[in-house]
Amino acid sequence: MVRAQEEEQKKKSFTKVRLFFFVMTYYVYILYSESADKYYVGSTDNWENRLKSHNETDRVTYTSKHRPWRLVAVFSAGSS
Repeated sequence: MVRAQEEEQKKKSFTKVRLFFFVMTYYVYILYSESADKYYVGSTDNWENRLKSHNETDRVTYTSKHRPWRLVAVFSAGSS
């Protein structure tokens, strides 16, 4: 009896996890650097945090060399 309850709980947990990942929306975004006159296209599940990361990260990356970036466009790309 206990084993059957454990199996049922695992199924419910698995379903919740699958639903969480299924409804996650992704975005395609376009950034523009006026200082470098360059565009950058990326994708993420949280464009607001990603824009902040492009402008504030301590790592040396392509986008860190052309700051500041401003958001030009963002498009919903559906779910996973």
